[in-house]
Amino acid sequence: SAAAWPEDVVAELQDCEAHVRLTVLRESLDKVYRRVASVVESSGEKMKSRLSTCFDAEQYRWARCVLNSRQFEGSWCEATSSKGVLVPPLELFNHSCVLPAGDCLRRGCID
Repeated sequence: SAAAWPEDVVAELQDCEAHVRLTVLRESLDKVYRRVASVVESSGEKMKSRLSTCFDAEQYRWARCVLNSRQFEGSWCEATSSKGVLVPPLELFNHSCVLPAGDCLRRGCID
């Protein structure tokens, strides 16, 4: 997600609509991060020390973008309206090593 792009890359978007959208997205993610960080802060010294090396705004933003990019509505299955998440190791099944890029894996697309 563009929300995890480095600042020098984001700066190239200055003066365009994509920069405005990205700024709004980042502000939203930062707001949620502050809420999560306040919970971590109030969780006690043991939890804070465990998370101190791996929990900051930049890492949270990246992790949240990865999570959001793998969520989907129930439209993938007509029998459900629930949400799902593509688990990273299982995401490997979303790809094929034998098909050239651009080929379709939908039913009826392959002879």
